[in-house]
Amino acid sequence: MAGGFWQEENSKAGKGFRIEEKGENLSEYDGVFVRKTETLNKNKQFRRVYYRGKSIVLPVLVIYLLRNGLNRNRLGITTSKKIGKAVTRNRAKRVIKAAFSEVADVLPVGFDFVLVARGRTAKEKSTYIKQVMQRGIKVLMKG
Repeated sequence: MAGGFWQEENSKAGKGFRIEEKGENLSEYDGVFVRKTETLNKNKQFRRVYYRGKSIVLPVLVIYLLRNGLNRNRLGITTSKKIGKAVTRNRAKRVIKAAFSEVADVLPVGFDFVLVARGRTAKEKSTYIKQVMQRGIKVLMKG
């Protein structure tokens, strides 16, 4: 009984309700509609962005960008062991994710983003990462 309840609740509350409206991928969270960004999680998806996409190297992160032909953005974050131990890598991922969530509202839909953490990423605040990310994505969109 408990297993069935968990699966039902997890499928509804864990991922959010997905509603397609006017070509945008929106998610309902407590009555408020929020644009949904999916994650890249397969090696094949990452490789496709690395090889076919555009990139820009910044002091705190590397941004790869590729049009995906979908009506939503997808995000992948990578951190290597060069960054540091697990705690440092997880902090870098958290900071990047926080910065991207603030930038995601103004981004055009239909792109795959791969953000690669660098050595300085874990030491910086998400507001600084956000500013750098906005400038980098703006440069990639133009070129």
